[in-house]
Amino acid sequence: MELADLVVVTKCDGALKPVAKAAAQDIRAALSVLRPRDAAWAPRVITSSMHDPGSAAAVADVIEEFRATMGRAGALRARRAEQADSRVWEHCSEAPPSCA
Repeated sequence: MELADLVVVTKCDGALKPVAKAAAQDIRAALSVLRPRDAAWAPRVITSSMHDPGSAAAVADVIEEFRATMGRAGALRARRAEQADSRVWEHCSEAPPSCA
C-alpha cells in the first residue's frame, strides 16, 4: 500500500459537510498509526469544497509547503531518483525476450 503525502476530502459543503469532516477525521486516525514515509513530512488530511473560494488555495498551499519542506530535506530528489530507477527496471522486465 502506498502512503499518500496529502489526502484531500472533497464535497465538504451542504448536506455532505458533516460526512466529509467525519471522513477526514477517520483518515487522520488511520494515518496516526502509520509511520510517515519521510521524517521531514507527515501526511496531511484537509477538506475541500468547490463552493469555498479559499479551498483550492488551501490545497495549493499545502502542496507548496510539501515541495519546499521535502526539497530542503533532499527527500524529494531522492524520491524522484527511486521512481526513475523503478521505471527503468519495470521497463526492462516488460521488454520482449529478444531485447533482454
